[in-house]
Amino acid sequence: MKIQTALAVLLSGLVVSGCVSMPPPALADRVRADMTAVPGCARMFLAVPADCRTDRSLCSGGILSYQEDAQGPKNAVFAVFENESGQIQGCAWNSAGFARGWEYLENSVLASCEQTSVSTMTKTGKKMKPCRVYARDNDIR
Repeated sequence: MKIQTALAVLLSGLVVSGCVSMPPPALADRVRADMTAVPGCARMFLAVPADCRTDRSLCSGGILSYQEDAQGPKNAVFAVFENESGQIQGCAWNSAGFARGWEYLENSVLASCEQTSVSTMTKTGKKMKPCRVYARDNDIR
């Protein structure tokens, strides 16, 4: 009986973790519209696990997509920085188990985003606004 229960739990976990779908069309359209200047950020936000196989740069460690974590049991946060006219110029994302909480995760991804923003400002010589949280999971702020 214990083996059957263990197998049932294992199979349930595999089924749940393997069910990552494309984001709803309205969400995808909004993300693409918001990120016209940086289509790579839009692709990163919308990436599903299958995308990791064809473009590892879209995924954390080359294996975890944003949507996998946003739709799964983890918390995921996507941050962006904008130029002075409000156009998104870059992004960063991260995820963590729900026990860490949103504040920890947001602080972590904002720090990573700021590093990318500073690098962009150094390369372009253009001033950028501070990073901000764009979305928690698929909830755009």
